[in-house]
Amino acid sequence: MPEHVRTNPPSIGLCLVSRGHTTAEYAWQCYLTLAEQYAERRAKTLPGAHPPRALLPADAVVRLAVEDDHSAITLAEVDGCAVSIHAGAQATSFDVAAGTAHRAESMIDTLCAKVRSGAEETVEVTLWRQGRIGATSWTRALVAPSWPSVSANYPQSVADQLEPIMGMSGVDGAGRLLLWTGEPGTGKTSAIRALVRAWRGWCRPHLVADPERFFGDAAYLLEVMSSPVARRATPRLDRQPEVTSWNLVVCEDADDFIHVETRRLTGAGVGRLLNLADGLLGQGLNTIVLLTSNTSVRDVDPALLRPGRCLGRTDFESFSPGEARRWLGDDSAIVPPQGMTLAELFERAGSITRYGKLQDVSRPIGTYL
Repeated sequence: MPEHVRTNPPSIGLCLVSRGHTTAEYAWQCYLTLAEQYAERRAKTLPGAHPPRALLPADAVVRLAVEDDHSAITLAEVDGCAVSIHAGAQATSFDVAAGTAHRAESMIDTLCAKVRSGAEETVEVTLWRQGRIGATSWTRALVAPSWPSVSANYPQSVADQLEPIMGMSGVDGAGRLLLWTGEPGTGKTSAIRALVRAWRGWCRPHLVADPERFFGDAAYLLEVMSSPVARRATPRLDRQPEVTSWNLVVCEDADDFIHVETRRLTGAGVGRLLNLADGLLGQGLNTIVLLTSNTSVRDVDPALLRPGRCLGRTDFESFSPGEARRWLGDDSAIVPPQGMTLAELFERAGSITRYGKLQDVSRPIGTYL
């Protein structure tokens, strides 16, 4: 029997396989044993490697779960059907056996709908901080919306800048630095979540919790920047496959490292950042650095914006009065002449609730807490 196999043999019945069978062949023979009691079978294939166990209904009884370097396969019985889900590197195949053709087709549609549905999915992110004895990392699942599902949450001028970035599938040239600036509440963090999902097929995200230490400590910086990258996608039973060959290092609220007036205080940190962007320090690391700041792009150190160093810069803006009314779906809404931020629009729409008396934060007040 292949390695990494979890099975419940009594429900499979008699399944004869030879030592020469691959994992996929073994699983297929087991599925045929399950399916032989049903009169009808239907099959469908969708592009992309999707985690099989995550696609099953909650009441499914898993009979076999197999992982190897090439595929992830799950066999299950659910609601009068036998189900096989096989995730390869490029596509996911479904095969359903049931008593009637209608029942088999209905189950196929249910499984495929779980692939297509869900504006939000989770992406594994590595978090970093400097501990007492060096850098410490851990992973967490970050809820990440798709870019098409949130693009309307940005003024058209901002969405037009983000669209080509979200659609990237790799990096050509020397530029390694992304700068996102804008006042608090304009959606920078939400855009990061959409970016890590859009790039998950080729770029592994890392989030630095303490950017002031990150750029101030060369050993810490190099440990994060030289994090190993996976070279190929491997299907998995319960999660999305590993990404390919790049790292994305995100530092939020990095005002001290990009503001022209603070360079004299953090010169060493800025120097290291420039080396990472296009110097010898960043050569061969396959790492992109994304910095966000609440300062305006006009106040960014010009050294960071040099061609060949800056991969892209985006200035997040508030919605104009007209755009805000369209977002709210109310042409008669009263909107301040300076417009509204995305956070203010969500509050006006009732998606954000505040209690008690709070000061007016419609104007910039510094770091976004």
